[in-house]
Amino acid sequence: MIKRIKENFRISSLRFILSLAFAVIAVSAMMFVGVALSNEFNKTLVKNTTENSEEILEQVKINLDNYLYNMIDLSDLLTIKMSGKTDFDPKTLDSVIESTIGTRRDVITIALFDDEGHQMSSIDDKVMQDQSVITSQEWFEKIKVDRHYLHISEPHVQQLYVGEYPWVLSVSRKVTYRQGGEFRDGILLIDMNFSVIEDLLESVNLADQGYVFIVDETDNLVYHTQQQLIYAGIKEENLEGVSEAYNESFLQKDEERYLTTKVLNNVNWKLVGVYFVSDIADSQESIRNYIQIVILTGVVIFVFFSFFMSSRITQPIKELEASMEVVQEGNFDIQLETKGEYELVQLTKSYNVMIRKIRNLMDQVVIEQEAKRKSELSSLQAQINPHFLYNTLDSIVWMAEHEKHEDVILMTSSLASLFRISISKGQMIIPVSKEIDHAKHYLTIQKMRYKDKFSFEFEIDQEIYKYEVLKLILQPIIENAIYHGIRHMVDEGQIIIRGYLKDDYLYFEVEDDGLGMTDSVLQSVLYEKSDEQGVGLNNVHERIQLMYGKTYGLEIESEIEEGTKIIFKLPRNEVKS
Repeated sequence: MIKRIKENFRISSLRFILSLAFAVIAVSAMMFVGVALSNEFNKTLVKNTTENSEEILEQVKINLDNYLYNMIDLSDLLTIKMSGKTDFDPKTLDSVIESTIGTRRDVITIALFDDEGHQMSSIDDKVMQDQSVITSQEWFEKIKVDRHYLHISEPHVQQLYVGEYPWVLSVSRKVTYRQGGEFRDGILLIDMNFSVIEDLLESVNLADQGYVFIVDETDNLVYHTQQQLIYAGIKEENLEGVSEAYNESFLQKDEERYLTTKVLNNVNWKLVGVYFVSDIADSQESIRNYIQIVILTGVVIFVFFSFFMSSRITQPIKELEASMEVVQEGNFDIQLETKGEYELVQLTKSYNVMIRKIRNLMDQVVIEQEAKRKSELSSLQAQINPHFLYNTLDSIVWMAEHEKHEDVILMTSSLASLFRISISKGQMIIPVSKEIDHAKHYLTIQKMRYKDKFSFEFEIDQEIYKYEVLKLILQPIIENAIYHGIRHMVDEGQIIIRGYLKDDYLYFEVEDDGLGMTDSVLQSVLYEKSDEQGVGLNNVHERIQLMYGKTYGLEIESEIEEGTKIIFKLPRNEVKS
């Protein structure tokens, strides 16, 4: 498993290269898309935050404009009631004031004053301050200066009545009323509870740290959500750029915050909304983290996808590689399944065709080699008969010349039996029994030729008779024993032929007690076609290996003056019925 993983992720492997290429492309694409999306989201976030703040402030502006308009509308209504053709009746105005205060919880005070600061209408349960206090009020002084002026004051503590100091927004204006048949000028004052505006502004939500405030035409603070901190000197509001901004948004870079301004309609005030870059940055960070998670997830998915795609592309190639390794080991009985992309299918088809052609060529070579082997066997086999026939006929001629008729008959009869077995209907493989009979006839003939120069003995296990062997393998070995071992001996020699089974193999031994052979002679008779020896043991050794393979063949044990033993090993092939 580890080896396979290493092979799949070798740096030089096609799968690794494709996986890496897919992964790099995927990661690059995801990073590019991620950066592009992040930038676009950041721009959109700033834009949406700005637009959202503008919408919120626009709604607040509308509410404030409506509230201020209601104050002005109330003052217009009261002005109309006082400017009638009949004399002004303070009791009637008191009744209207009490009725209005009773129905509108945001109205704290409605009062009418003459030019000297005397109250023309009154509420029984409220005690007025002295005249000097009233005439010193900012709203009173401004109306005295410009009688055509409708004044909306900044939020302040009203000090008209003893024991009451509410935080109010005052609307004051000049009014004309009739008294004693004459028209007189007065000042109408309406105090509105500023908590209504406070509640309206404090409910505004501009991100986590955002807030709103109101400034007048001279950039004085009319209202601030953190007004107490400002009055206490703990906080200072930066108004840079506010004077020049009308219904627009801008960035204060020094403090890294955005300001949006809205100009109120009925008063020269500006509603200012503040939201910080850090709040946007927090949202940007959240978006960035989300995009990073999406990118990471996409990268993981693309990496797995790239590995899958590279596997899909390279798997047929890996199978082709594995098939080539099998072919290198000599196994051509393999055909690959055609699958994958078009090019790989065509490559696999071509590979299969090539393997079939190679297999056919190999089969053809095997057939040709088999024919060659049989031809060589037949050629080697043909070398035996003329050689032996020449020697035997020479012996028969010699015996006939010396009128040894019985020996001629016996030798001729043995020669006939020997050649009948040699022919064997053209077969190269014969039963062990026939090979032994062939050896016996041969020894009979040779014993007659060499005039009882040797004796022979067969020690054959009966169980080997059910097997078959390459014909004419004993006769050349026996001939070698006679020619090299016994022919030149003074005393009578002995040849023993053995046949037995051992270690699942069939063994034959031809042993003589002759002169023996030196190593050089041994090499000559086994591996060289000696003219002196004729065909020699080389013939048998080659035929055995041509028929059965290099595992089989002859072994020779020989000592000078001790004799020679020739052993050869054959496979156990039973006679075919």
